[in-house]
Amino acid sequence: MSCEEVCSHFIRTVNSYLASNGGRLVALARASNQSTVKLSTYGLMRYYSPLLNYPKLMNLLKALIDCGLSECLSSHGFELIEEDEVYVRIPVRYVEELLKRHQ
Repeated sequence: MSCEEVCSHFIRTVNSYLASNGGRLVALARASNQSTVKLSTYGLMRYYSPLLNYPKLMNLLKALIDCGLSECLSSHGFELIEEDEVYVRIPVRYVEELLKRHQ
């Protein structure tokens, strides 16, 4: 699987999470005057569809990091943050646009 395909699958996972939880996230972000939201990738596990070579989300994340993912993710406004765990920072406007498309 190419790096682009890995990135696309990760973005689909994030979008699935946001379709379910985006309204709440936007409301909280707007109430606290935030322009981005920071999601723990552990919260995305429930929305991940396993792939043959990447049976777990953490396997896909490792592949993203190994690919030098920044270009693919940044084209969507995403940023991966590696701390004690891995987070993804997403612009609130991305979430709002996604929710509009899914109405």
